[in-house]
Amino acid sequence: MNSKNKENSIALVNTAEGASTALPDLVMNDIAVPVEVVAGEEVEVVWTITNQGDGPAWGSYTQVYLSEDNQVGGDTYLGQFRFDSTIWAGQEVTRRESIRLPIGLEGDYSCRGLRDIIAINDQSVKGN
Repeated sequence: MNSKNKENSIALVNTAEGASTALPDLVMNDIAVPVEVVAGEEVEVVWTITNQGDGPAWGSYTQVYLSEDNQVGGDTYLGQFRFDSTIWAGQEVTRRESIRLPIGLEGDYSCRGLRDIIAINDQSVKGN
């Protein structure tokens, strides 16, 4: 390892050691869509995220899916949406996005949201 890489490595270790332990814990509470929709058209999807952790979070992503059986796996991906503002500990945030439904869908579906969160607080990182 050359000395430049060694210095960078030491700096990273020292930063991590001084990081705060207050981490966010983001939970999706609700997701709502219209009861009847038409394939190929846009619908408004609304969901709520609550930070149940001790620290703030920002840079979170939510992935939205249609599910025929309300179980994880084999679902129709509708999109990923980024939230750039801070969600403080104990705060609840409501999101609204217009999503175009795929053409050719028929039948009954439920709408599910999965979060793929990268939450950062004072240089500590926790993936949920």
